[in-house]
Amino acid sequence: MNMRIPRKVQKFAIDFRRISFLVFCLVYPVSSQSVWTQQQSGVEDTLLNVKAVNENDVWVSGTGGCVLRTVDGGSSWEKRFTPLRAFDNVCVEPLDSSIAWVVSIDASSGTDFRIFKTSDGGRNWKQVFRTLHTFGDAVRFFDRDDGIALGDPYPGARFNVYTTSDGGENWTRVARSNIPAADSAKNEFGVTACLSVYGDDAWFATASQAKEFHPRVYHTTDRGMSWTVSHPIDGLTGIAVSIEFEDESNGIVVDNLGGKWARTTDGGSSWNVRDIGKLLWLRDMKEIPGTFSLMICGGEPDSGYVYELSAGDSSWRALRLPAGTKRVRSIAFGSPGQGWGVGGGGDIIKWTSIRKSDR
Repeated sequence: MNMRIPRKVQKFAIDFRRISFLVFCLVYPVSSQSVWTQQQSGVEDTLLNVKAVNENDVWVSGTGGCVLRTVDGGSSWEKRFTPLRAFDNVCVEPLDSSIAWVVSIDASSGTDFRIFKTSDGGRNWKQVFRTLHTFGDAVRFFDRDDGIALGDPYPGARFNVYTTSDGGENWTRVARSNIPAADSAKNEFGVTACLSVYGDDAWFATASQAKEFHPRVYHTTDRGMSWTVSHPIDGLTGIAVSIEFEDESNGIVVDNLGGKWARTTDGGSSWNVRDIGKLLWLRDMKEIPGTFSLMICGGEPDSGYVYELSAGDSSWRALRLPAGTKRVRSIAFGSPGQGWGVGGGGDIIKWTSIRKSDR
């Protein structure tokens, strides 16, 4: 029996966790040392998305049908390619070490949107969804049964949203009248893997290459059945590439160019734009679990970087990556002390932190 915790109780638990953490920091100051190490992926595909279930079970997806899985924290990586090698797997969503879903798109046309599911750790894949007429962006699951998938607003003027209640075996398109219209005049679209879920809520951020476009954030509170959209986020440029919510109120969204990002404390209705102080090509941002610290990644094709904003600090610091690291496209954390970054040329780098009390 699945029992949902009331939102007031959830919020109290979140506030209590934050207060407890601040008290801990006052009584026991914390310092940290961390290191990034190169791991052997065994592939040369461009790796696009990484999701960590925990500090042992991690999944990665990429171009050419590439899917990789580890069950030992990255000491070894298993190739778990989906059937269509001409397709790019732009988003991976694992439930555990056995069950996962990926969004596959035709690399040449970009309009053949498919979802594959595995129940045996990627040894076998089943196609559970297909539509020929839109670009597929992302898939996320609220739990084992209920999930949501996102496609661009083509054809038509509204984003294509699909839901499932049986683990992805069957999908139903949400009524377009329940989704605010996209900005057709500026060709507003979604970005791969730029979809976040928490509780019954989900959010995705938008993009456009049109001049003077500012991203917006779409939000649902009923697992995708109806949506609202924020005002354009002034201060961000045209492409929001990453969105992440830690609870129903607090989230972050990342701008592709210019070193800008934004934070919300009201579920995405309003956003406070911030600047990391450097003109950078950015791709993904995540909060390190339980630390209130942030990491942001990006880079040029042959030169990747990761920056960290530690809790309580006002400026970002560049982290030292293994020599030759290419553009870092996605990061994920399996615990407060372990994380992964993936990118071009099959790059997988692992972050390990050792935090010691100064007491």
